[in-house]
This record gives sequence, structure tokens and C-alpha cells, in this order.
Amino acid sequence: MALITRTTSPAGDPIAGLLAADAIPIDTPAARRALQAGALEARRAALATAETLLRLGNPLLAAILCVSFVHIFHTVAAIKPGSVAALHLPDWLYHLTAAALTVAIDAVALYGIAAGGATRLAGLSPARSWGVAFFLLTTFLLNATFVVRYAPSLTAELRGTILPALDLLFGILLPAAIPVGLATVERTMARLQAAHLRLTVEVTAIEELLRPVAKKPQNASERILGECADRGFGGNADGPAGAVSGGRPASFTLDTVLAAGEGAGVIRRADLIQQLGCSETTLDRLLAEGLARGAIARAGRGAYRVLRGEA
Repeated sequence: MALITRTTSPAGDPIAGLLAADAIPIDTPAARRALQAGALEARRAALATAETLLRLGNPLLAAILCVSFVHIFHTVAAIKPGSVAALHLPDWLYHLTAAALTVAIDAVALYGIAAGGATRLAGLSPARSWGVAFFLLTTFLLNATFVVRYAPSLTAELRGTILPALDLLFGILLPAAIPVGLATVERTMARLQAAHLRLTVEVTAIEELLRPVAKKPQNASERILGECADRGFGGNADGPAGAVSGGRPASFTLDTVLAAGEGAGVIRRADLIQQLGCSETTLDRLLAEGLARGAIARAGRGAYRVLRGEA
């Protein structure tokens, strides 16, 4: 029984398939509620992840923009008349900019991967982000440069061949990291917003389904009889049950329950409700009275046994 019908489900995605409420055929109410509770916890975790990533998106964009500002400001400031002194930025600003760009390269790659997991948990089809692939490649090449430069087993001739090629490649990749990073983060945040909306709706809906509610009698006659019994109408609460049309008592007493369970060994609550036709509230009250008086003993979950001669 499905709680939320998703119109999109990524083919072959094990996470989305597991979280679908109708993914596993379950026939018992208790098992269905257990599956719903598990799906609720998974969606709550995905919702928390989406909220965290959305909060980190704007600071990440600001870091990329700051790096871009320093680079562009230094370049534009070089365009000046000869009478204007050259711009000299402090050394710490260059170092801070390099550190920010380094963090941004790794952070954008991780941000895209984490967002992909959160959107899949929301049931959205995974997007193929060329931006994430770009930053993963850049991260790989930057780490490869460090290894090639300092690996003791490599010869000077090999370093002289590889390092200039990598330096030339970084002359293209590092400037491109700014616009690619802005586009990747902005696009990822848009998908996270959609995932956040869907997860919020699903969590709210499942919480409402799992919230305990008082069960109502099956029909109007049961409701009326149950209310009459609860209020003491229709007979003496301590006397024998009176009969009404159809053979069903107008009021229900402990003797009614004991008579129904006489000779039955173990009696079940669901069977008593069906046999007597009383409301669940009335039966629970009578069972509690029987337990208190020692006329009934528990025989298991939802099962009882009449104790003859001990009432």
C-alpha cells in the first residue's frame, strides 16, 4: 500500500526503490506501519541533509566570488595611465585567495556529490553534472602534480616532461573553475530546493498517517450501543445482560465477556468484538475490570483466558 505515489522513480536506483512505500509487498498492518516508520526516518535524514547543504550553498558561492573579485580586480587595475601607481595587493591577500580557491575546488566537488545523494533519497532522478566531473578532474590533476613533483622515484627528465604540461593545463582549468563553480553550485541548489519541498511534503504526510488516532466503531449501531454501555444506560451494569432485537445485549458487563469465553480456553480481543458486537472502548473497560478482579488473565498479546471460579 503506497503512501506517496512518486511519478518519477530512477530506473535501477536501489536507494529510491528501497524508500518507495510500495516497494515490498507486506500484508499485515503492523508490518506496513514498520515500513512506513522506516521510510519516515530515511526521509527525515535526507531532509536534514538537504537543509544543511542549502545553508552551505550561499557561503560557497561567496567564497568563489571573493576569489574571482581579487583576480579580476588585480587584472583590471593594471589598465591605467602611466601616471597612476601600480596596484600592489598585500601578500596575505594572495595567500588567502589561493587558499579560498583550493577549498572551493574540493568543496564544490563534495557539494555536488552530497547533493546527488540527497536528491536521490527524495526520489528525483540523478542529474549528470559535468561541473562535478570538472572539479573531480581538477582535484585529481592538482594532487597528481604534487606527487610528480616530490615523488623520489621519478627522474628529473620525467618531471621535466610532465610538470610543464600540467602547468599549461592548469592555466586553463584554474580560471575556468570560477564560472564552472558558480554554475554548478547554483544548479545544485535549485535541485536541492526541489528535493527539500518533496521531502517536506512526504515527511508531513507520513507523520500524519503514523499519528495515533482513536478508532471508531464500525457502524452507527455499534457506536450507539457502546455509548449506552459506557454511560450505564439500557440495564444494570452489575446485573445480567438484557437482550434486544437480534440477540445482542443492550448493555455489556463482565459476565457477558466471561460467558463468551467460557470453555474457549484462550479468547482473543478481536474475536470478542466480533462475537459480542460491542465497541472497542467497552470491551477494553470490561477486560480491565476482569483483570482487576482476577476473573481474567492475560495469555499473550491481545489474548486472554477466563479463570473459572475466581471472579
